[in-house]
Amino acid sequence: MADLYIPIATRLILPSTKAGFVSYLKQGDKYVLYSTSGEQFSAEHQLRLEIQDVNTLYVHKDEEEELNAYVERYIARMLADGSIPMSARAEAWTRSANSVARDLFEAKLPPRQLQEQYNRFQRFITESATLFRSPRGLKELSKLIAHGYDIYNHGLGTAVLTACVLMTLDGGEDLLADCGGGAMLHDYGKLSLDPDLLKADPDIMPLAQRRIWDTHPILGVQSCATIPLSPESIHCVLFHHEREDGKGFPGRVKGEDIPLYARIVALCEHYDKLTRKQYYRPAYKPYEALKIIKQDKGMYNRDAFMRLVSVLSEADVASI
Repeated sequence: MADLYIPIATRLILPSTKAGFVSYLKQGDKYVLYSTSGEQFSAEHQLRLEIQDVNTLYVHKDEEEELNAYVERYIARMLADGSIPMSARAEAWTRSANSVARDLFEAKLPPRQLQEQYNRFQRFITESATLFRSPRGLKELSKLIAHGYDIYNHGLGTAVLTACVLMTLDGGEDLLADCGGGAMLHDYGKLSLDPDLLKADPDIMPLAQRRIWDTHPILGVQSCATIPLSPESIHCVLFHHEREDGKGFPGRVKGEDIPLYARIVALCEHYDKLTRKQYYRPAYKPYEALKIIKQDKGMYNRDAFMRLVSVLSEADVASI
């Protein structure tokens, strides 16, 4: 019977919020109703649970979708709340990221590839939570999410695609985790820029604005200094706008001087952004995005591009 219920830390049930699920207390082997769907939680709820030394509530598995929606809705607030134990906040982020990633996998990948690749990516999400098991790390992550879901979801979308391409290379779980973390945080530096600048089309910005915009990979590395990222993760943040022909930024690094995994992140970042609606244009369809990338031969590594096409289309890489 225990397998039918999902444990959730009581401190993650926030005052002045409503949830679309029923929660239960566990008394011996029985699950007893605690709150009904749509009931508003209060500080008194939390205090009463603390007085009774209750640290865990339970939600039936049939309502996991509603639980995920609640955590996603309030994840920035959960991560920023220093009174919530770090383990509970890391658990909340893991649940939120897994839920968003699952939606991205279903939207972007062919059904045949979905389950096996998602299971590996899910392990990365769980392991990457250790990156944020510090007050500072959780605070920085909450800033990224609170800034808006555009940057956060684009980061997760890039991480999903990067992981799928890396799986075709079989570089090992450590590289998958490192590059997934770097891909997820690649646009972190944009939090330091004027929000209005992020709404403009970089390709037609005045030169002075473009120079500022081009600094965001360096700003991202600087901002991530408080998070224990690996060198591979940092490379993904720093190099995600570099190009094969050396005409990228911020360092105009060329071809083989850019680690292959970072070139894969750059490619997946570009594709994911093209397929997302921006302030200055609608989203491109997947085939349109791939055509744009293919026509810009100085931008991408051909092998990485073929692998991305293979992931998206289930095609044999050798036949492309």
